[in-house]
Amino acid sequence: SGTVSAEFAAVFGASDSLGVSEFPRGGAEEIAKALERALVKNGGQVRLKSHVENIIIEDGAAVGVRLANGKGDIRAPIVLSNASVWDTYGKLLPPGAV
Repeated sequence: SGTVSAEFAAVFGASDSLGVSEFPRGGAEEIAKALERALVKNGGQVRLKSHVENIIIEDGAAVGVRLANGKGDIRAPIVLSNASVWDTYGKLLPPGAV
């Protein structure tokens, strides 16, 4: 949806106003790789090309995700979203979840 670029631009723009800009060595992709390493190191999984229909909420807590196209549910003690804040809150979480 193009929002990630806008979010990075806002972060880098804020650092420019301080007179200092810092960029990840190796490019922005290194941030995603570092997050993946940390998740895997701590017992998590990263699933690529797994489109999510919605986040499953039970008793006020996220307990998993429902995959798109009827590919089933994935349950987990911790659920992270790498979608934009707009997509996470506007599309993936059910109304009234927050």
